[in-house]
Amino acid sequence: MLCDLQEGAGHAVLSAYVEVVFDNGDNRFPLDRSEVRLRRTIGLNKDEFTIDRKRVTKAEVMNLLESAGFSRANPYYVVQQGKIQEMARMTPAQRLELLKEVGGTKVYEERRRDSIKIMDETEGRRLQIEEYVTSIEEKLNELNAERAELEAYQALDKQQRGIEYALLDRELTAARQELAQVEEDRSKLQAETAEARESMQDAQAELAEKESAIAEARAQQTAYTKQKKALSTERQAALQAKAKAEADVAEAQAAQESAEYTCKCAQQELQRLQEEVATTQQQLDAAKQQLQQRTAAEKDIANQLEDAKAQLQVLTNKQGRSSQFTSQAERDKHLKQHLGRLREAAKGQQEQLQQLQQQEADLNTAFTDLAAELGDKNQHLAQLNQDIAAAEESWYQAKAARNAAQDMRKEAWRELDELNEQHKKLEAEFDRAYDAWQKSVPRDVLEGLLATETLRRQHQLTGVAGCLVDLMDVPEQLVAAADVVAGNQLFQVVVDTDEVGMQLVKLLQKAGRGRVTFMPLNRLRVPDVAYPKQFGRDAEPLYKHLRTEEKYIKAVQQVFGRFVVCKDRKVMEAVGASGAPVDAITLDGDVLRRKGTISGGYINTARSKILTHKKYKTLEAQLQQLKQRKQEVEMRIEQADQEILRFSGDFAAADEKKKSVRHQLAQAKAAIHATQTDTRQLNAQLQDCIGQQDKASSQLEELERQIKTAEAELKSDMNAGVSATERRQLADLQPAIEDLQQQLSQAKKIRNQVQSQVTKLETRLNTNLLKRVDELNAASSNNELPGGGRSADLTTLEEDLERAEVALSDVEGRLQALEAKSDEVAAQISGLTSRCQALRDAAAAGSAAAAEEGRAVAALDSRQAQLQARCDDLSRKIRDLGSLSAEVFEKYQNKGPRELHSALKKVQAELSKYGHVNKKALDQYVNFTEQREDLNRRRNEIQQSHVKIRELIAALDMRKNEAIERTFKTVAKNFREVFAELVPGGKGELVMQKRKTAGDAEADDSAGEGEDADRATGGVLEKYSGVKVRVAFSRGNETVSLKLLSGGQKTLVALALIFAIQRCDPAPFYLFDEIDAALDPQYRTTVAKLLRRQADDERNPAMFIISTFHPQIVSEADKVYGVVHTNRISQIEVITKADALEFLQAEEQQHNAPQQQQQQQAPQRQAVAAR
Repeated sequence: MLCDLQEGAGHAVLSAYVEVVFDNGDNRFPLDRSEVRLRRTIGLNKDEFTIDRKRVTKAEVMNLLESAGFSRANPYYVVQQGKIQEMARMTPAQRLELLKEVGGTKVYEERRRDSIKIMDETEGRRLQIEEYVTSIEEKLNELNAERAELEAYQALDKQQRGIEYALLDRELTAARQELAQVEEDRSKLQAETAEARESMQDAQAELAEKESAIAEARAQQTAYTKQKKALSTERQAALQAKAKAEADVAEAQAAQESAEYTCKCAQQELQRLQEEVATTQQQLDAAKQQLQQRTAAEKDIANQLEDAKAQLQVLTNKQGRSSQFTSQAERDKHLKQHLGRLREAAKGQQEQLQQLQQQEADLNTAFTDLAAELGDKNQHLAQLNQDIAAAEESWYQAKAARNAAQDMRKEAWRELDELNEQHKKLEAEFDRAYDAWQKSVPRDVLEGLLATETLRRQHQLTGVAGCLVDLMDVPEQLVAAADVVAGNQLFQVVVDTDEVGMQLVKLLQKAGRGRVTFMPLNRLRVPDVAYPKQFGRDAEPLYKHLRTEEKYIKAVQQVFGRFVVCKDRKVMEAVGASGAPVDAITLDGDVLRRKGTISGGYINTARSKILTHKKYKTLEAQLQQLKQRKQEVEMRIEQADQEILRFSGDFAAADEKKKSVRHQLAQAKAAIHATQTDTRQLNAQLQDCIGQQDKASSQLEELERQIKTAEAELKSDMNAGVSATERRQLADLQPAIEDLQQQLSQAKKIRNQVQSQVTKLETRLNTNLLKRVDELNAASSNNELPGGGRSADLTTLEEDLERAEVALSDVEGRLQALEAKSDEVAAQISGLTSRCQALRDAAAAGSAAAAEEGRAVAALDSRQAQLQARCDDLSRKIRDLGSLSAEVFEKYQNKGPRELHSALKKVQAELSKYGHVNKKALDQYVNFTEQREDLNRRRNEIQQSHVKIRELIAALDMRKNEAIERTFKTVAKNFREVFAELVPGGKGELVMQKRKTAGDAEADDSAGEGEDADRATGGVLEKYSGVKVRVAFSRGNETVSLKLLSGGQKTLVALALIFAIQRCDPAPFYLFDEIDAALDPQYRTTVAKLLRRQADDERNPAMFIISTFHPQIVSEADKVYGVVHTNRISQIEVITKADALEFLQAEEQQHNAPQQQQQQQAPQRQAVAAR
């Protein structure tokens, strides 16, 4: 193995490795790879080998290399620098040893040395055996003389032992009988103790169960107390709610009665007011009509008065113009000015009249608009009345829905409380059942079952049916029998196929959890059992009574198929006696096997695996159903919460809408009232405008008369006097005016009276009567009177009162039921406490009885131990007596104890005479005789093995002789061929030297390898002493010894010998380290050509890895690597052949330059010396 640690610059190297990569294209290595990487790693504390990154031993590496053709007997695949010089300096004896190594004779020599060593050891043992045999024969002669006296002594000793045997045997028989009786008593006592302990355990188990039940009952009673406290609080709240509802209803009823009375009074008042309004309106209409008449009469009188005054003024003016004005022109000027002022006043009055007429038209339009607006507002009021009715209906519906949802939620809460109580109780019972089930299943099986279920869910496996106990239904009367038959097989898991089972097994092994036995249905082979039919229904196959699905019947038959269930023990024994190939079992669990063994006894069904598992599964299903019910109730509560939230929103929205509509209704009524007020005000304005128009018309008429009078006067002659007619008119006008003034005053007085009556009636009607009517109507519309919302509010309050009464009744009912349950639980606790006390007393009594029985058993155990020790001692004494013949035993068998003791004393007196006798003489004689025979047998075996070892040594010598001669022939032949190839015209041969004997003269040579091989008859080690090399480097010259050759020639001979050895056992590659260092240039070329030919050989091609500093081998190389040193670190690089040759030539020139210089300086030194 090549291993070099290179040192470079930097830190110290702690480990290094060398790796060789082999091309395995020809499958030389027995590995299924195209390349094989062999690495050796050396460190401070390790030296290890790896093949393809796999750690191996050195022996495995050697075996692998030998399998690829690297023989351990031929170590010349790797040739280092000193190896060639070493072979060149070898002596003939060393060359002979080399041939032995190449031929593999060391194995023979090692075996020969081992054989000789064994032969020497056996010879020593043979001599020891002969010495032992001699001493034993002498001892036998001495013992033979003591045999007669010993025989007499042995006869007496035999009698003594016979008597002692008879006495000891009788004593042993009595002791054994007493021991059997003690064992029987002990077994009975143990059975009673076991029964008592089992009863005590049952009592303790029942006590624990009762105490647990008491704890649960007390916890339940505590819960009931808390619930009663909560219900009491709820009842108090319900009472308060009921009292509040009753107060609200009473208040509402009182308010309604008061409102009804007020409404009745208001309706009466309203009716009276309406009648009074109608009367007042009639009076007002009559007064207005009278006022119009009086106003018209007053107007006529006023017109007449104005006409009379105007006529009087005209006549007066006409009568006094002449005295007033100096001329007619002055008068006319004055009249024209007065006429202009009148016309201007008439024009202004006319404009005022037009404005009043326009105002009247505007007021009429506004009045019409107000009337239309009032109609719209009345319609809007009617719509609002409908909206408020709808809003109140929605409010009532939302409130009813919210109350219903709240009631439903309360009911769901109560149901959830009951379910929580049931869940808590059932969960405690389930925990107990689960603990009991866990105790009934082996721990590893339990862990495996739980892991199987978890893995099935995780990996979503199908085809897993479950445990066998889950797949069948066992009748109650067959539980004990099925439990005994199946045992832990009940928990084997049934699967559809073996693939599913293997998958689960792998998953369980990977998880490392538990142990499970799987029953693949596709692999189950149920044997055909011949069931006995002569017993009818008294003995039937057990599996037929177990109910299961059709596809699982094979699994049930696999476990229960060989059992028949019998009516009673008698039938079971009859089935066993019939020889049927089945096992019989009774309903109580007693089993009779086919081989005749019977087992059974008391079976506690409370610990039954089937019942425990069934109870656990039943409670698990009930618990799951209860959880589902709880989830459903919780969902109902959540839905109720959502509905309550939604209905509360609807209720709030309806209430808000009702308030909004009421507010809008109030606003609408206020708007109607304002519109009505505006209408009355507008009507008053219209009447005032009409009155102003009448006044303005009168003033305009007056102005027009004055204008006409002034125009008439303007046309008259100022100087013309008053005519008689006019004077009569003037005289008549004054009294007429006075009369008209009196009439006008009287008419105004009457009109004012009528006007005062109209104003009074209007004031009373508008200010008092109509306002009061509006107030009553408004109060009625605002629900302040019956007919509004009070009846509905009272209905709501009555419904609230009814709900409060129902809630109170429900709370009281639940409280009563809870108190009844609490009383029942208290009675249950009392009963359980009494039962627990009784069980404690029974357990204490059982414990005392068990203790007493335990002491009795201990006494029996002590007596049993004493008797057993006595029996063992007697048996030991009987064994010490040795073997006795039947005659001696029969001789003393029928004798009594006294006779035996008397005979024993006599024999002992006789034996006392032989006190000096060697009692062991006979045994010693027999023992020594056996030893002599054994030693003689061993001596014969040693002599036989000595002969066989000599034969083996001869065979080994012969095989070694043949191997050395065969190797010598091959190496000698290869040496001749290789030397002829390396030295053209040369000759080389190997000569075997004979070993010199004492009688022979000194000889130098012997014959060549041919005749030596032919004459080889004896051992090679005795015949030859070495191998000599003789060569000739030119044709015709004689061969010379190796001592006469130069260093280069010796190197060439050593190389020829190495190549000859390598051709004996070719290898796939060789590693040479500067083998051409000492060769002459011409021989380097021949060596290189030889390597080229051997590398390209068709039969045994090989790879050569050579390190060199000369160009001859480089010229023949296929690939060249150069070692480059940089900073004290060496690196290997691939270079071209031309670069390599150029480098080597430069190195050779640099190496030869000093030699040439020395050669040139040598003649000069010689010349100087000559002078």
